[in-house]
Amino acid sequence: MQGGPLITDLPSDEQLASAAKAGDPHAFEELVERHQERVYRLALRLTGSPADAEDVLQDTFLQVHRNLDGFRGDSKFTTWLYRVTTNAALMLLRARQRRRTDSLDDHLPAFEAGGKPTPTSGARRAPTS
Repeated sequence: MQGGPLITDLPSDEQLASAAKAGDPHAFEELVERHQERVYRLALRLTGSPADAEDVLQDTFLQVHRNLDGFRGDSKFTTWLYRVTTNAALMLLRARQRRRTDSLDDHLPAFEAGGKPTPTSGARRAPTS
């Protein structure tokens, strides 16, 4: 029977990961092409933001490329990939929480209608020496 390659003719993710470990750039490109949409959707579910999901997608494949030696093959490649994705999303969310800033209004003095500062304004003043 003539036709295209059978699905079983395609290398498995684990085979591609081994080839990428050995330095085959095309193998890594194939892994990215196979999984980028699913990784993006997972990142979007975890972050709730398309822009953050794009960052997580990029971070995920960068980490996977850097740490291919860490993939031992004890589990499926996708299990490892989704764990890397989840960790990248959690790290981004933690960093976002640490960067949260107070509102500038919390640090500025409040004024009455006549322009006089209110006695309870929340302004922080530098100590005077």
